[in-house]
Amino acid sequence: MEKETIYDERISPLMAQVIAICKDAGIACFATFDISTEDDPGFFCTTCLPDGDGKFPDAIKDCEHRLYRPNPMAVFTVTKSQ
Repeated sequence: MEKETIYDERISPLMAQVIAICKDAGIACFATFDISTEDDPGFFCTTCLPDGDGKFPDAIKDCEHRLYRPNPMAVFTVTKSQ
């Protein structure tokens, strides 16, 4: 069975329960599932919820940042003419 089908049929209903509980209790949440395929190697399903005050804890912001906004890389070449 494909990962996406398994996610849709078995994980998503459980996540709906977890999301509802977290929202009711004001619990911040970050959950991500890698359901990549050959055709879509970067296919993730992610839930990111704020706490009861609408704020995201730093650890959750860091997870989101690392997963979806990789650090840019800069390359420099220094040459010296004589």
